[in-house]
Amino acid sequence: MPDTSTPLEFFLDRNLGRVAVPTALRDRGLIVHTLADVFGQREQSVPDEEWLEAAGASRWVVLTKDKRIRYRPVELAAVRRHAVRMFCLTRGDLTAAEQADRFLRNLESIERAASRAGPFIYAVHLRRVVEVWPARRRGRHGRAR
Repeated sequence: MPDTSTPLEFFLDRNLGRVAVPTALRDRGLIVHTLADVFGQREQSVPDEEWLEAAGASRWVVLTKDKRIRYRPVELAAVRRHAVRMFCLTRGDLTAAEQADRFLRNLESIERAASRAGPFIYAVHLRRVVEVWPARRRGRHGRAR
């Protein structure tokens, strides 16, 4: 179970950029790590499964815009194996400012969801977050069990 007494730390996938999104989140007081921060000059060549392992081991909450990650067996296995807590933007055409705004607009919901142990993946919409993996079994009345 994640430790709720310390502030969440976030790890940004390379697809969110090195400057604008991390800076916007840091300006709001969030603790943010990027691939460049963690892996230095290797950032562009680090396989997804390696940074997912690092994020999981450090208990960082992953932010990304790679909505296909849950369909790729190697990456999904890394999410599962390292108990990654991931939040993914649902649109790839957003500007950096819009990406940061979408995460910040949903920060309370992200923090609430991230207070539980992973692994899981949530989709980040304009005004809500929705768990998309793992699929929850539904009972007779359509409610998640």
